[in-house]
Amino acid sequence: MTNNAPLITVIVPCYNQARYLTDAIHSIKNQTYEKWECIIVNDGSTDNTAQVATELSKTDNRIKVINQKNKGLSGARNAGLDVAFGDYIQFLDADDKIREDKFSLQLRALLSTNSLCLCYSDYLMGLDEDICQTPLQIQRSPSRLVMRNALYDVALRWETRLSIPVHCFLFDARFFSEFNIRFDQSLPNHEDWDCWMRIFALAPETKVVPEALAIYRKTSDSLCKNKEAMYMGFKQAIVKQHNNFNKNITVRILLKYKIKELEKYYISKKNLHTRAIWILEKIL
Repeated sequence: MTNNAPLITVIVPCYNQARYLTDAIHSIKNQTYEKWECIIVNDGSTDNTAQVATELSKTDNRIKVINQKNKGLSGARNAGLDVAFGDYIQFLDADDKIREDKFSLQLRALLSTNSLCLCYSDYLMGLDEDICQTPLQIQRSPSRLVMRNALYDVALRWETRLSIPVHCFLFDARFFSEFNIRFDQSLPNHEDWDCWMRIFALAPETKVVPEALAIYRKTSDSLCKNKEAMYMGFKQAIVKQHNNFNKNITVRILLKYKIKELEKYYISKKNLHTRAIWILEKIL
């Protein structure tokens, strides 16, 4: 590998998930592409995260550890972004994993352009303590950005018909270094969606590797089980973005439909596909 090969910064926030952290870090160390740095952000954990993270850093000088007071998931990711040196950014939550060829396959796609870009992939879902037990691993239906403008996809279809976990992405670092995009620490959840709205507003070139390169762990204490909290957090993020896009009438209309859709989605947990939304998806 040449010195000119791009560096990937992997940001791993961890709050009281020491029991999973080793699995996540091993999935990074097993990458076939070797030019990476990993920043573990211990976000004020009260378990043995600090000890586990320190031991992991001793096994590979590419692994660094930040210990900070609890600032939440957004604050932990932002802390990693603030010290990242990479040309590309990979987010990986401490309870998830990535496939060993993720970096090499997504870099191949991204290096085909000089434009501001990102790449995403499909993913698998595993359950709690045994994320890779074959009978429990579920191939998710591929989530694809299908509209001509990916921003409209994220605004209208996110969560109800479009689901892309954060570690499916590999981002051009310029989103965060040149445009200073960060995760909003005031949002209780859906901080990723809020961040993606700002990223896709820049109209980046978007690549997809149609393989399951990420593994998402569905834990028993997942926030996703609290429908009311998720709904209120998403609504808060949508209202914020509705205000931000005050000069983009199309996005504001899509976000209004999104709030109406979420009200029924979180009550019935069914994909509400009204005729109005179907028309919007077809014409945008």
